[in-house]
Parts: sequence; C-alpha cells; structure tokens
Amino acid sequence: MSHTDTAEDVKLTCENLGNNEVVWTVLRDGKEIVPPFDLTARGGHGFFSEPGFYTFTASVTDELGRVTTATASIQIYPVGVSGFYLPKMFHTDSVVTLVTSFEELGENPLRWSLTRNGENVPVSDYVTGELTADGGKIQFKQAGEYKLRASFQDAGGRNYSYEQSFTVYPIPVIAWTMPNYAHTDSTFTVAVESKNVVADAVIQWHIDDTYGLRQNWGTYVAGNLTTNSGDIRIKHAGVFTLGCEITDPTGRVFSFDGPSIEVLADQEYIIEKQVYTGETVQVRTLGNNIELPVEWSLEKDGKPADIKIRRIQSRNAELGLSLLRYVCYNIPHKSDHP
Repeated sequence: MSHTDTAEDVKLTCENLGNNEVVWTVLRDGKEIVPPFDLTARGGHGFFSEPGFYTFTASVTDELGRVTTATASIQIYPVGVSGFYLPKMFHTDSVVTLVTSFEELGENPLRWSLTRNGENVPVSDYVTGELTADGGKIQFKQAGEYKLRASFQDAGGRNYSYEQSFTVYPIPVIAWTMPNYAHTDSTFTVAVESKNVVADAVIQWHIDDTYGLRQNWGTYVAGNLTTNSGDIRIKHAGVFTLGCEITDPTGRVFSFDGPSIEVLADQEYIIEKQVYTGETVQVRTLGNNIELPVEWSLEKDGKPADIKIRRIQSRNAELGLSLLRYVCYNIPHKSDHP
C-alpha cells in the first residue's frame, strides 16, 4: 500500500524474453485504465494520481503462442489532511469557533491532545464543548499558554497531525476603597485590590468631576495609582469619582468605576488687623466650601462678643473668591486713633 503523493516502483524480472514484447494491463478497482506511468520490459516508476486498488499484469506471448503472465497489486490511498483553526488570543469568557479541515479521515479515530504552560493536561478538564472533526463552539476554563493537537492514522498506516498554539487570557478584576471626604491640602490612601491582571496590561486611571466629565489626571491629581494601593491628593474642591481602565494584550478594554469622594478646600480668610468702630470691615475668603454652612464668631479682649452682621456677598468667577462685607455694631469707640 502507498499514497498518491509517493512514487512507487513496478519491477518486472524476465528470463529468456528474447524479442518477445511485454504487454501491460492495469486495472483500478476492477476496471482497465491507461497505465498511470510508462511501463517497459523492466517495469516502471511513477506516481498514482488517483487512489484505488491497482492490479498490474505483464503478459508475454512466445513463438509457440504460449502466454506467460505476472501479476501484482497495490492499494493506493489518498493523502489525508489534518488541520484546524482557533484565534491566536481570546479570553476565558469567550466562546470561540473551532474551524476544522480533515480529509480522508473516514472512520479512523481522531485523537485530540492539549498542553497548558508546557504540561500535558486532560482536554476535558480545561475545555467546555466537544472537540470533533466537524469543529464547533468551545470555551477554555482557565487562562494560560496552550497548544492543541489533532492526529489520526489512515488505513494505509500513515499518521497525520496538526497543532496550534494560542493564548487564553483571564478576565481582570480591580476594586478600591477610599475615604468619603478629603481636603485639597492633604493626601489620602486609595486601597486597591486586583487579580487576574497580566503583567503586560496597560493600566489607566482617570478622574471624573461632579458633572461626570473626565478631567486631566495631572491637573486634578497629585500622585499616581497602579494595581496596588497608593496615596494621592486631589488638588481641587468638588465631588469626584475615580475610574480605572485595563487594556490587555488583545486590545480588549475593561472599565471599572469606584466610589465618589467629596474634596473640601482649605478655608482661609483675610481681614484688616486694625479697624474703627462704625467702619465696614472687608473679609475675603479663600477656597470653595461647596455651599457648606459657615459659622462666624467674634471675640473682644479674649471673650465672646455679641455681633450683628449684615452680609453682602458677591462672587468673582475668574478668581474663585467670595467677597464678604461685614458691619459690626455695638463696638465701643476708641478715644484715640492709633
């Protein structure tokens, strides 16, 4: 037996042939055909273009009319094909299509084998779905570097195999906690927990303001975050939400949102150190208190003093300052001005 891609020899040994001619008859599957290659008194050499059961008969008729024959047969098998296709990269939550191409498999058993991270593993432990010669939908349960192999042996005893390497990536998870409140002049800790983040993934943190608009990280935040806990300071007052995006080597982006934090500005005010009774005192406040209630108190000679306050407030949009004017009454007049 042989295959259509293999050249075979047909050898004929003759004695006392003389000038007698050798006549060749070739049958394929019981039907006479034109010989697949040239045949002489010594036989021939060549390929069989079609599979089948071939019978070669060489006949010689001598001067007395006696016919001498020699017969030989060979089974020729087609060349099989073993092949399949899977994506080079996908994830544990992906159901992928196994595209197969097996020819001349017939009733011969198809064997599948799998390695993960260089070690042989049972297919059923790592693959959901059935591996067949017709392909289908399968899913891999765990991440890793895989090599899948398919092989079979045809009736002619020839072995065929095909293998493909691919990477299955995990689904990353990241979460974090942080205080509910912070101030613009102080750092706070973002406690980060993560898993299934591959080493060559790109980690990108972002900050959204009160209105859900994404702001420039460097403008609004001092410090950086990774997949581990870290300390940052938010430079501006407001309510902010942190987010994180993880891009793995497949280009898939995983987005995560966390809790919000209210950042309060450091409050300061400026007032003249010396004033006279009856005068209007200008108090300039620094920082945005996000409309939190403000309580004012006054001390005279180290003791609480009753005051009546008339407040006129105007806001400067460009400077972010509030101008407060206060008029204080019931403060005794000094007899002499300093």
